[in-house]
Amino acid sequence: MKKLLVSLTALVLVLAMCTFILVACGETNPSGNGGGGSTTDNGDYSKTIVFYSTQGDALQKITSNAIAAFEA
Repeated sequence: MKKLLVSLTALVLVLAMCTFILVACGETNPSGNGGGGSTTDNGDYSKTIVFYSTQGDALQKITSNAIAAFEA
């Protein structure tokens, strides 16, 4: 009897977890605006990326070249 109770409890937990996983995979933003909070599309897709780094001077030139290549 104890094995049956443990098996049923485990089955219920597995089914509950599967339900949560499937719900998490659902589309939460059907408007397709990327979750920005606005439902209007103003066509402005420009964004700013701020790059912070704690590396020393030895890698600064390499990092600057990588940023310039990205911006190009």
